Amino acid sequence: MERMHIARVKQKSRHYGFKTFIICNVFFFLWLVSGAVSTAGPQDRTLEGLVELIENAFDLSVKNPQQGKILALEAVAGIKMIKNDTLLSKAYHTIGNCYINIGQNDSAMFFAKLALSLKKSTDTRFDVQNLLGRLHHEFQSYDSALYYFGINLHDAEEIQSEEWKAATHNNLGMVYDSKGDLRKSYDHYVEALKLYESSSNLKNAAIVLNNLGIINQGLGDYDKSAGYFKRAVEINKELNALVDLSMNYSNLGITYKELGRLDEALEMYKASLKIAVENNLARDQARIHLNLGNIFKIKGNMEMAELSYKESLKICEENEILFGVMLNNYTLGALYKDLKHYVKAEPHFQNALKIALMSGHQNTMLDSYRSLSLVYEKLGKTDKALEFSRKLMRLNDSISEINHKQYVMDLQTRYETERKELENISLKLENENKSKTIRLQLYITIFGGLTIVLLTLMVIMILKSRQKIRKNNERLSLLNYKYQQQNLILEETNSTKDKLFSLIAHDLRSPFSSMLGFLQLLSEDFDSMSEQEKKKVLDSLFKQSSNTYSLIENLMTWAMNQRGQLQCEPGYHELAGIVAQEVEFLRSRAESKSIHIENAIPEGRSAFVDKDMVRVIFRNLINNAIKFTGEHGTITIDCVTQLDELQVSITDTGRGMTPEEIQMVFHNNTFYSSQGTKDEKGTGLGLLIVKDFAEKNNIRMEVSSRPGEGSVFTLHIPVHE
Repeated sequence: MERMHIARVKQKSRHYGFKTFIICNVFFFLWLVSGAVSTAGPQDRTLEGLVELIENAFDLSVKNPQQGKILALEAVAGIKMIKNDTLLSKAYHTIGNCYINIGQNDSAMFFAKLALSLKKSTDTRFDVQNLLGRLHHEFQSYDSALYYFGINLHDAEEIQSEEWKAATHNNLGMVYDSKGDLRKSYDHYVEALKLYESSSNLKNAAIVLNNLGIINQGLGDYDKSAGYFKRAVEINKELNALVDLSMNYSNLGITYKELGRLDEALEMYKASLKIAVENNLARDQARIHLNLGNIFKIKGNMEMAELSYKESLKICEENEILFGVMLNNYTLGALYKDLKHYVKAEPHFQNALKIALMSGHQNTMLDSYRSLSLVYEKLGKTDKALEFSRKLMRLNDSISEINHKQYVMDLQTRYETERKELENISLKLENENKSKTIRLQLYITIFGGLTIVLLTLMVIMILKSRQKIRKNNERLSLLNYKYQQQNLILEETNSTKDKLFSLIAHDLRSPFSSMLGFLQLLSEDFDSMSEQEKKKVLDSLFKQSSNTYSLIENLMTWAMNQRGQLQCEPGYHELAGIVAQEVEFLRSRAESKSIHIENAIPEGRSAFVDKDMVRVIFRNLINNAIKFTGEHGTITIDCVTQLDELQVSITDTGRGMTPEEIQMVFHNNTFYSSQGTKDEKGTGLGLLIVKDFAEKNNIRMEVSSRPGEGSVFTLHIPVHE
């Protein structure tokens, strides 16, 4: 919790785990159900009032993220009633910002993905992708972070927004810094600084100066680092940007500490703390008290160090900053251990270890095991001391196993080399002992065998030459065959893509033309139309929009898969919940045709699959069943358990298929589609994605159907790895 980038603590990423994620979202659900809102109630709020509420929540996401989260959740309930997806996306983005600022990154990721899934404006999309980039950076998924920031940079350049370009360059610098590529990090920060200075955006220029100071801290150039921080301080003083000024003072204090200028470091920390307290910046207060404790400890003032650590711990506990709770508990334990107060030290080390085990923080685990072993030894609890000593050894062994593997490989290579050298020496000695005998034999046979040797060499050369020619011919034939196969694959791929783009161009143009026509009709004849006519037009618009959305969603999935951005990462996942989520997602489409969907998959049935890919498979198959089932029909999803697989069947009472149509469904790289029972159109792209994702997850698919009797799609899904 020592140094900061853009208004955030720079620390190792941590995962609070699935349990925290579930608890958070259960509370969110109960809150929505109970209607725990403000005095006026979200139903009484106007659109302008909800916009203002979200803006206030976003302002609090840094200063007081807990309060900001409450306001944003209150706004969500009101926005859902007016059904404004763009505003709802902003609210979810704000909640994600609040969670990332209190260190609950799993919950932040949940709300960021919710925001990404909704229709949104260009600026909201930029903010959501920026949040996802930050979260992937926190999780140390640097390639994913670069992906989202890369999209933002492309969008910024496309609309020629200097502000967006500068912000994205700053974030890219942050990621490359964490990856250890300081050259690229420095280049991106400098580019961001140029853009901010050219647009006179001094506030963000100061943020970049702060980040450049951190780069130089990492390089050990503390004098240069202090220069950057001082420039940032001057700007933020002039702008009265107190939150950023607190960050600058804190980072400058770290630099002075490293330079051994402890009194100046204390002065900077106290200046930072004053701002943090006045502006209720809980996270900053916790960090500064911890840093103050470190300075007091170095100066030998253990009483003040203890008070500072305790104050930091209290703030972290009150604001649910788990990493800070872990760090302060360990720091207090270490202080008491140094003071030989072993009874006081023991519970703090235990608390630190508990959080480290939950979050997977290996360094703290190692330090806690080591310290607890020493504390119990000093307390005379030898069994406990031995227990933690063993745990320390096991963890050390597991962490160093990879390093040891390389050492063993090097050792084995050296052993093989030395063994060969010894063998060579032995052979050399043996050869020297036999050299005289061999020489005599050679002289005797050389003249008689010379002719035979020459003839043999000639025969061998001829045979080798012929063998070489034959191998070259075989290799050439193989290369020609591979070339022909690649040409066939390329032609088929190009043909597939051409056909896809042709279908997309046609099927996108048609619904959009239809929707524009309906909208023009509503715009021009709205007052003269009857309510029944308006409803009919709106129903048509809904159907066209729903079909177009499904097409675009499948197109995006297909495009990402073709670019290799979708990797199959299987794990054990319960199918009932996945299917229930997709049924709920498609319920409005089914209800428009009065179709009943029954999810009969028992809870607890898990399979070894990639969760996101299986969700896409179920979504497309259920959507197809809705498309080809008439009004008042039924769709049933059930499951049969076998020894090593689950057989999940999607049965509809639709119009069914002929044997020829079934054959077209299973034909590779074929876009087969026909109109639905209410003239719904499609490209066949959804089935192509289903086949591809099924193959990647080792899922075998069967179809049984007769015209007029409905269809049954059966998925044979593996249960084990």
